[in-house]
Amino acid sequence: MVRSSIFYRGVRETTEVISSNPRYRSALLTGNFETTAWYKVNLVDLSYYVDLPGAFGDETYDRRELPRLAARRISSHLGMELHPSQFIIIGDTPDDIACAHNFGARSLAVATGHSYSADELLACGPDAVLPDLSDTEQVMVTLQKL
Repeated sequence: MVRSSIFYRGVRETTEVISSNPRYRSALLTGNFETTAWYKVNLVDLSYYVDLPGAFGDETYDRRELPRLAARRISSHLGMELHPSQFIIIGDTPDDIACAHNFGARSLAVATGHSYSADELLACGPDAVLPDLSDTEQVMVTLQKL
């Protein structure tokens, strides 16, 4: 069984709404190897919403370095220099929050409940915490505040 936050309630709907908003673009940034990450995304038919290059666990042993790799690729892809503060990293582990902090990006922690509670994630200092992605309106309001 593959366990991943992409299987949780609300992910598809929220991903669709985020991708339709011109303020946001999406990339994969994950500790998974690239082939595993794309397998998971394709398994639930979400690859359509990932429109920027990302970074993967097989590229560095330190997940905190992944945002720098992705930012370089994204800046090159878009033909413009982006600053860390323009990135929001959404994740469900303390490692996701740490990689956002290390890079200077904002972080949205999602307490999907399979590994870490909202309190455990909040203790890591994300910019925001949500219980899950099922309330698309709440997700969008939260993103707009970041």
